[in-house]
Amino acid sequence: MLGAFVRGRSRIVKSLCISAFLGLIGFSAQAQGTIFCPATINGITNLQLVNGLCTNGTTGAFSTAALSSQALGDIQQSVTQQTTTATLDAISARRKEEVERCPLGFERSTDGTCKRTVVAEPTPRVSSSRPAAHRQKAPAPMMPVKAQPVVVDPGWRWGAWAHGFGDYERRTESGSSSVSFQGVGSGQGITTDLTQKATTGGVIGGVDITSRGLFAGNDGLIVGILAGYSSTNISLTGTTRPTGPPLDPTLGIGSSASTIRVSGPTIGGYYTYFNGAFSNDTTVKADFLSINETFSETLAFTNSNGTQFNSGVGSTNVTNFVVASNYQYRFPISATLWIEPTVGYRYTNSSYDSGAAALGLQDGHDWRVQGGARFGIESFWNAVHVTTTITGLAYSDVSIVGGPIVGGATGASFAGGTVLPSDQGKVRGDGIFSANFDYGQGLSTFVQAEVYGGQGLFGAGGRVGARMQF
Repeated sequence: MLGAFVRGRSRIVKSLCISAFLGLIGFSAQAQGTIFCPATINGITNLQLVNGLCTNGTTGAFSTAALSSQALGDIQQSVTQQTTTATLDAISARRKEEVERCPLGFERSTDGTCKRTVVAEPTPRVSSSRPAAHRQKAPAPMMPVKAQPVVVDPGWRWGAWAHGFGDYERRTESGSSSVSFQGVGSGQGITTDLTQKATTGGVIGGVDITSRGLFAGNDGLIVGILAGYSSTNISLTGTTRPTGPPLDPTLGIGSSASTIRVSGPTIGGYYTYFNGAFSNDTTVKADFLSINETFSETLAFTNSNGTQFNSGVGSTNVTNFVVASNYQYRFPISATLWIEPTVGYRYTNSSYDSGAAALGLQDGHDWRVQGGARFGIESFWNAVHVTTTITGLAYSDVSIVGGPIVGGATGASFAGGTVLPSDQGKVRGDGIFSANFDYGQGLSTFVQAEVYGGQGLFGAGGRVGARMQF
């Protein structure tokens, strides 16, 4: 989710060109000093960050750290996407558990059908003094019978679930642009490369209540609340370098390294409705995340000022409000095989506090759509009902608005235009393997492995969890 992974046009200018460049964008009180460009760096004074350029009007350097920081808009949304996926997986598993639950007084046998629970009746005690001909015979045990296809239980049923999840993600992006140098002409190419690595861990759980027979004899509705916590550690490295021989011989290579921690709680609610082969899973939740960044950078100044070192820290908070929904329809292939096409959407709205501008971030939102299918295999391991599921999905962020601050906005300090490509419109793939173990009496556990990616993205993760219905 690199959506808006930094929209910004690199501007690297030497001393004479800086004056012309600042004349275009307006070097005024609106240009802001930030942690990426303090007022003084090693004797170079009166510096300000203007559209990604740390400059005082006579010398300047492009800040790769400022560009990298804007990637936080996508990184923190990636954390939210992981908690959303974990929630929707839990809802789907709860629904499947309820749909396949046998009625009271029945249990699932190794052939997959619900059969009446056999209760052995005690053998009547017979006095040994009575003749054998007058002794009573013990009644034969009750034969198992097939359950009725419709599960209707009176009242409501409670359930609870908990998941633990972990994820690794690596993103690489490369972009290029060119700038014109006054007195030299156009043609100075600039290349910017960013690499992001993130590891995430978290837990999420919920409590819900189930009702059957709302609009049809075999439909059902599960409604619940959820809470969780997640934490992500991120490393960001970036370089900005001239493409080909630099028109300014003093122009060097700029580089930056950042470490970021994104963490916070999740609260929300969910429901799943099912009726025959059709089902819908929906969640509404909010993630309250804190973002803390530490960075160091080598700035490649023009006009013989060479490379200069800068470092700093920054922090902000963001609230991600999420609405996500999936729709499924299951088609049986045989008694033990099925396929379930699915489509869905996710809407994420990010609202930052006042400290976000210093990190190059602003409010924004993201629309994601996805589609694919699940292939399921039903089997038994001793008395445990095992469901093995293989899922293939394609997803895309079809609309990304906001996120990083872009040039042209009043008071914008960060790079504008496009240096690195946006994630908008890119199609990604997601493959999931899971095994669910139903022990009966409402208890089940599961394990899951996932691999996803596409252009410039690779991710892998896993989940474990348990559910109990009372």
